[in-house]
Amino acid sequence: MEAKSGDVATGAGASSRNIIMTGTSNRRHAGSAARRIGRGLRASVALLGLFGLAACSQDFSVQPPSGEPMTVSDIGTHSIQNFAPADAPYQRIAAWVAANRTGWSQYLGSPPSSGTMISYGNVSLQFVDNQVLARAPAGIYQKATTVNVGVLLR
Repeated sequence: MEAKSGDVATGAGASSRNIIMTGTSNRRHAGSAARRIGRGLRASVALLGLFGLAACSQDFSVQPPSGEPMTVSDIGTHSIQNFAPADAPYQRIAAWVAANRTGWSQYLGSPPSSGTMISYGNVSLQFVDNQVLARAPAGIYQKATTVNVGVLLR
């Protein structure tokens, strides 16, 4: 039985001419399908990009401590200090937090295991190099800073 040009050639006796013709026909349809998929993919990527921008620009505002005790841990040395609201370091940290409530962006990486952690209530601030990570029930947020945490803790 001989295959016609529109038939799909199968088996060991299939001629290469029929396979080539069938492949040409499929390529023409595959091109239009690829264009449809490409358009759909571009639209999906654009939507994901918009959602990504929306997620990065969430309105997060860190709140200063409201009278609860504060714990300061140096992650490298494992030293821990506790401060009460009447202590000068507590007041300096509360003032820094009040002045830096806004301008935070979502942090998507794994937090480093270094720096100084300041915890109060349900918030932890991790000062690492030139940034601060805020861990809160809403997630982890970051902000660039030039503050020397040692100065706040004196």
